[in-house]
Amino acid sequence: MEKLRDMLSGDSSAPLLEHPLTQPEHPLALSVSNITAPVIDKDWFIGHVRDQCHQPSVTARECVQLLHCLDYGNILNIIMCKECNLTVLEECILLGVRHTQMALQTHQNAIHSLSPPPPPSPSRGRGLDPVLQAAQITLLRHINNVINLLPVPHRVLVYGPDLTDDAYHDRLVDEYFGETVFQLASALLAYLVTLDTFPWKPTVPDESIRDIGRFSILCVELIYSLLMRHLMPSSQQLQTMLECLSVVLQKPELVAVIGQKEQATWVCTAIRTIHQLLTSMLVFPGDNLASLPSQDSQDDLTTLGYDEYHHSTRACDQISELVHCLRTHLSPHTLTPSVPPHLAGPLRNIIVQLARLPLVNSYVRTPPVIWKMGWMPSPSGDMRTSLPPLPVDFLQERDVLREFIFRVNVLGWISRQQFEETWMAMLGVLNPVSDERLVSHEEDALRCECMVLATHCVTTLLVQSTLTPHSGNPTNSVCDHRPRDKPLAFLHTRRVSAGFRVGRKLVHIRGVVECQLQSIVKPRLDHNTHHCLCQHTGGDTSSLQGALFCSNTDRLTMDNIYGLGQMSVESTWSLLGLLDRDQLLDTVDSSSVATDTGSSTTGLLQPLRSRSVSPPSPLTDAAKTRSSVIGGLDIHSCLQFLLDLYGQVLSPLATPRTPLMQLNATIRSVVMLSDLFTERPQFEWMFKILFELLHSHPLEDELISQYLVIGVCKAAAILGVEPAMLERVVKVIDSGLKSAHLPTKVAALYGCLYLLEANVPEIAQQVVPLVSEYLLRVLGDVTPGAFHCQQLVMVAWAIAFYILENCRIEIKDSEFDARIFQKCIATASQPEDVTTLPVYLAILRGLERLLLANVLTSDDAETLMKLSVDRLCQPSPQRSLAALGLMLTCMYSGKHQDQWSPTQELDQPNFSSYADNMASDAESLIIAMERVTVLFDRQVIRKGFPYEARVISRVLPPFLADFFPPQNIMNKVIGEFLSSQQPHPQLMARVVFQVFDNLLKRGQRVLVRDWVMLSLSNFTQRTPVAMAIWSLTCFFISASTNAWIRSLLPYVIGRMGKTRQPTDTSLFCAVALDFCNQLTDDDDSGVTGGDLVHHFLATFQRVAQTESTYADLLTCCSSQSRRAVATTHKM
Repeated sequence: MEKLRDMLSGDSSAPLLEHPLTQPEHPLALSVSNITAPVIDKDWFIGHVRDQCHQPSVTARECVQLLHCLDYGNILNIIMCKECNLTVLEECILLGVRHTQMALQTHQNAIHSLSPPPPPSPSRGRGLDPVLQAAQITLLRHINNVINLLPVPHRVLVYGPDLTDDAYHDRLVDEYFGETVFQLASALLAYLVTLDTFPWKPTVPDESIRDIGRFSILCVELIYSLLMRHLMPSSQQLQTMLECLSVVLQKPELVAVIGQKEQATWVCTAIRTIHQLLTSMLVFPGDNLASLPSQDSQDDLTTLGYDEYHHSTRACDQISELVHCLRTHLSPHTLTPSVPPHLAGPLRNIIVQLARLPLVNSYVRTPPVIWKMGWMPSPSGDMRTSLPPLPVDFLQERDVLREFIFRVNVLGWISRQQFEETWMAMLGVLNPVSDERLVSHEEDALRCECMVLATHCVTTLLVQSTLTPHSGNPTNSVCDHRPRDKPLAFLHTRRVSAGFRVGRKLVHIRGVVECQLQSIVKPRLDHNTHHCLCQHTGGDTSSLQGALFCSNTDRLTMDNIYGLGQMSVESTWSLLGLLDRDQLLDTVDSSSVATDTGSSTTGLLQPLRSRSVSPPSPLTDAAKTRSSVIGGLDIHSCLQFLLDLYGQVLSPLATPRTPLMQLNATIRSVVMLSDLFTERPQFEWMFKILFELLHSHPLEDELISQYLVIGVCKAAAILGVEPAMLERVVKVIDSGLKSAHLPTKVAALYGCLYLLEANVPEIAQQVVPLVSEYLLRVLGDVTPGAFHCQQLVMVAWAIAFYILENCRIEIKDSEFDARIFQKCIATASQPEDVTTLPVYLAILRGLERLLLANVLTSDDAETLMKLSVDRLCQPSPQRSLAALGLMLTCMYSGKHQDQWSPTQELDQPNFSSYADNMASDAESLIIAMERVTVLFDRQVIRKGFPYEARVISRVLPPFLADFFPPQNIMNKVIGEFLSSQQPHPQLMARVVFQVFDNLLKRGQRVLVRDWVMLSLSNFTQRTPVAMAIWSLTCFFISASTNAWIRSLLPYVIGRMGKTRQPTDTSLFCAVALDFCNQLTDDDDSGVTGGDLVHHFLATFQRVAQTESTYADLLTCCSSQSRRAVATTHKM
């Protein structure tokens, strides 16, 4: 800066000279284009945005970013015009949702901080961003306009020589109409997906429900039209249309309309289209998709001679074939999939959803094999498609029962009546009427197999009752999962003097990385779409905290799949009423003002201790008390009846002796259903009967022993055990760990976790030494091929981390913590072929939690920092992003002494004291900058995947502002922006803009100005010249204080690499003149505005002879000076 000031003040009296090219008599004067710099104000900006949005081919994301700078009225006027390109609607919704979520998070942070929350904006409704509001209204109105063009009443779309609605078919083959529907379908898909991301769970407006339902059917009709004309839609169109229908069928309010009897033709059309699509993709012409006993062989090219029920009857046959395809062509477990995964998921979900509709549900639940057995029911209902429940006699047949259970498991249940009918049917199989006649061995084995199948069915039926948010519907719900780890006190820290929350800062910046990581690591469920929307980025940051650091380490990539560890011990205590509610609430409240090392305890009615440094889980009211009536079902009575029945089966005195196959299925069912128990006596029954079996049944039967171990340990953890009984339980665990059967080992490890979660000192004193020795032995071998069971490794690491965090007393005199930490570093540092990705992610997540729980020392934190920097250089994007998350956690936790940590000065408007303090420790600053340089120099920015670079570009500005003085930030960011080796200059332009924006908001305009002036000559020397002009335009926009000029950044960034047009030069001149005008108002430290302007013009005069654009700028500057002088003379 001193060098710049000396250069400016050395010849401040020299007159400003015009460039020779700007003189009229110069022979090259004609080469200077007649460029005029526009005055960029609100009116000009609105016109520019309108022109961009109304072009036939637009970059939707850029247009929406421009729209976001306008108010609601102007946004609505632009996108409501018929000339507006409909592709902007989807991006409007996505951007509007993101800004709405950011506003909600900012409001929540303000509520929890000492600063007063910002006043709500009455113009934005319920906190919705204006872009989102305008896009919603426009989208629904466009859909309504399209629906008004369709014929009424709706008829099933049929292609044939005689029966063709020519007008409607002509509309379907119209390319413009098809493209319009596709664009609206993309926007509708984004709109419906984003509804669930808001805390208040908005729904579709009532007046638009029928329009959206009809529009989803129109989407599949377009697909059907293409298929019947022997054309295949593009992959993008097909995916969008299918996902749109899938999401529509996931919304209860929309399904209620589609399922009405008046819309039976909608359902028939959708089923016909999906059936035709799979037929076109999977089988040769003339072949059938599936050959089922109930299939009608008649061709339906015309409907002549058929009654009014033909289409509904044909739809029943077709949906039955489609459900059969779920375990053949569309099976997710096949090694050679017949359908691409991005289409198979939506297709599976659509098939299940269509099969759940009332028109075809009772038919599709009927196994096709039963038609061979002579069952001839009389169809009922308005469309003659409703069938009565299957007689129990037929369910005694193994093939029928297996087919029926497959359909029950896949489709779930749609009403209380259907649940009760299925429940009673399965009970009839489980507890058949006694038969006095002698049966053969084969018949007895067949009956036993039917009982096993029925046991599996009733278990699934009850587990599906806990699906959220809709019981019994597997297409749009997931199983309830409550992790064992508690929220961390660090995430609630508050700097009282400045109202700054370090923990919330980490949650925000770490959440950006986590959302991207989860989108590429977590398996996508069938009801998910291609939109990678992180639902944890909304206003409720507690959900994001839970997703980041409270997820079970052993279930990081499969927490949406039902399995062991589904419900924590504490959540079960809460459901059983064993927690002291008042003490729990007091503890949770106190955690909100906890310090970095704060701790709290969990209150139990029985005396237990808590050694965790974390506050207890803030269970919601719904989590504290689960009603025994779920979705109108009396689950408690069902469980009680089933346990009584199971008691007879599991009794050692049962006569005749229970077959091993049935015994195994029953014990497994008890363990699974224990997550649904709502009373203490149910766990007492479970402990008693399983413990008796454990001693009466041979231990060599490890298929049964694995469930006995986990069941006994879980019940013991919930109930608490006497010392004598505890020794026997520990022996059970020891026997399980020594077993050669891997599932038994996994069960024993989960049993240890349940016991440790109980926080009972006597239990921990016996379990920790036993399992610690096993962990040190098992986790010590990291050579290739050492492990054959990834689940075993994952749960082993989960126990190790849990002991390190919660059992400090038991391991204080051992070297367990040091040895496990060394194994963590060694395992995470292994190549990809040694350490699998799930294990790698589990280790890094566990280390992050230990760091924030104040378990690790400063030396350990330094080791983690080095590990994160090293792993950040891995070619795998999943591993590098996880390492980036660890690096951010290390930086914000402030555990290591030579690393900068956020301080209260970060929120102060004046940076002088902050910069002085930072500069006082130059060595630490150098070390910190070297580590951060990895983000620029390694693959992430320069050689990484584009989405990696996008994540880094979002994280960098706030991260750099939190840890480094402005001088170092500007030098590094501008240098990287100017680098010719930078493959993502657009992203770096955004980083520069955000860094400048942070400084301008803190009143550092002079600092920004000085850096621009100091860097001008470097920008003008950049090659090619087009890149220099583009970079300078972005640079001037970033430094501008004119809100409308700053709003042009997305447009300018999008112009990179495109053919230069006169508008580019005009815009460059306009933003450069704006910056030049700012210089005339500055007078700082002896440097006058005239000196700054002189240096500004001189910089471009030196390069104007070789580039006409710079000469155009000088011409504009000269014209502006002459106009200013003329205006002065007139005055």
